[in-house]
Amino acid sequence: MYSPEEFLIPQNLDEVLSIIAANPDGSRVVAGNTTMFELASRGLAPDVKILIDISRAGLDRLELRGDELHIGSTVTLAELTNSTILTNDRLYAAIAETAREISPSQVRNVATVGGEICSAISFFDLPAILLALDAEVNIVSKGKQRMLPLRDFYTDFLAIALEPGEIVTEIVLHKPKGKSSAAFIKLGRTASDFALVNVATSLSFDESGNCQTSRIWLGGVGATYHECKASESILVGSKLDEPTVRKAADLAVDFEPSPSIHASSKYKRTIIPALTRNCLHNALGKIRSN
Repeated sequence: MYSPEEFLIPQNLDEVLSIIAANPDGSRVVAGNTTMFELASRGLAPDVKILIDISRAGLDRLELRGDELHIGSTVTLAELTNSTILTNDRLYAAIAETAREISPSQVRNVATVGGEICSAISFFDLPAILLALDAEVNIVSKGKQRMLPLRDFYTDFLAIALEPGEIVTEIVLHKPKGKSSAAFIKLGRTASDFALVNVATSLSFDESGNCQTSRIWLGGVGATYHECKASESILVGSKLDEPTVRKAADLAVDFEPSPSIHASSKYKRTIIPALTRNCLHNALGKIRSN
């Protein structure tokens, strides 16, 4: 079994960044450590000599600042499910609902938002809904800070756009104008399994009831997450009647999904339109019930 040479627990962000700056190649940031454990047990982290636990670095805040939602990297999935800031909001409730789909509860209690995002495993659930909400990641290093749209963060399977010495400290979301809602849906072999395919969507509407923005993202269909741009364009400007929703859902599979051990590409092509349609209906239901 792999074991690092050092396991450090810095007490603030400055300490974290100093350690990383001094060890840019052989260190790895962790918090819940769930993904790192799985990778290491499969021999996929041979060069990691130092684990840096950032759970005490003060990155565990979840708060609204004006029209911005800030979620710290070490906020746990369980904290997402229980946050009234999320559950009492028609749009952001989808984040809590998505976190609730991640099983078992023991994982939710320790796995963190930053870990879910930075693992860059495209069948993970939380990044899909954050992508649909146009999230940004706040990236810091010693003496430097930058914001990056989450859509630009993923470069390949297990690969993200972090430079040496950088870490993600928080996720930032900006609420769109007008009525808005979001939804997430997944299909796995069992209720506690990873997704074969997941779908996340967000919608916003103007005062006339026309869709002004739409986002549809798929997970589990390739090396990274996939945005259904053709489907999105069909929805914008429409009142989202049933024929329009069905047409958009059918267009969601205008590519060849990557097969997995439990689902062929053909099977994924078959289920994606149905999952997308159901996800859109779930988001629309939230709008129409209020």
